Amino acid sequence: MKKSHGTLMLVVLVVLAFGGILSAQERDRDGELRGIFVRLAERQVGERGYMGIVVKPFERDDHVTVLVPAEREELGRSARTLQEGDRLEISYVSEHGEMWIKGIEAERRRAEGDGGSEGGKRIEIRREVRRGPERTEERREGERRTEVRREMRRPTERERMDERRESERGIRARGEGERDPDAPRDERPRRGPSPHEQLDRQLRDVLIGHMERLGMELKEVLVFHIERMQVEIHELRAHAENMHREVEELRAENERLRRQLRETNELKREGDREVRERREPDRRTGDMQREERDMPGGRERGERGESDPRQEFRERQEREVNRDRDRGEPREPERSRE
Repeated sequence: MKKSHGTLMLVVLVVLAFGGILSAQERDRDGELRGIFVRLAERQVGERGYMGIVVKPFERDDHVTVLVPAEREELGRSARTLQEGDRLEISYVSEHGEMWIKGIEAERRRAEGDGGSEGGKRIEIRREVRRGPERTEERREGERRTEVRREMRRPTERERMDERRESERGIRARGEGERDPDAPRDERPRRGPSPHEQLDRQLRDVLIGHMERLGMELKEVLVFHIERMQVEIHELRAHAENMHREVEELRAENERLRRQLRETNELKREGDREVRERREPDRRTGDMQREERDMPGGRERGERGESDPRQEFRERQEREVNRDRDRGEPREPERSRE
């Protein structure tokens, strides 16, 4: 039992904390703007254009643009009826850095002729309130605010300050619940979205915004990488063509060098053959003379003048064959002399 009670208290505390956070967020997001209507404008948000109301706030000199949601057609119609110089009181909500209108109250002053004894004119104030589909109110106040001369002189700075202070007092009075007893009252309770619906809408908007931003970033990254890959492929293709051209040049140069080397080797072999052919008779003659001198009976036969031609020829032929075999040059034996 105690455990169930503690769990219930914990759930209640969590719900209260969550509600406080939502309330704080709503207070931070909601706001009011009071100023003078300047003009209508169009602003691009994402891929869609929205109508914007340009307002000059009372407390500063710059202009503020408040956007009209596309689904709030009644606010769009009211915005199109505004005229330059109308006093506006706008309630808005801030989402994604933009101010979106929740309700608008316009006050217009115009001079109308009055058949009084002094021939003056009176200022009629027309106040229009637009606070969404659940509350639409129009109020006309036909009270005499001030008497001016027939030529409608320009108000002085002091009069403008007095009118501004009077307007601000009226706005504060309306905020405190002091309303005109003659004005129609709407006693119906205002029904707005629940905190859960608001949180769900906020989460959905945040998720959609993140998805759109991530999609754009991913698209930019892909486009950048694809362009870089195309450039690299073009460079690789050019490099491959250059390498192919260089390979063909190297092949041609190799073939030319091979042909030159073959011609050089042929010339060298022919030169060596000619040299050997020129030196061969002298070498053979010298060898034969040395062999005859080295033979044991050669000197005696020379001295006696006696020799055996056939024996000498056979011995000389055998020596030449042996010498050619040692040098690796086969040689046909000479035919015997008759």
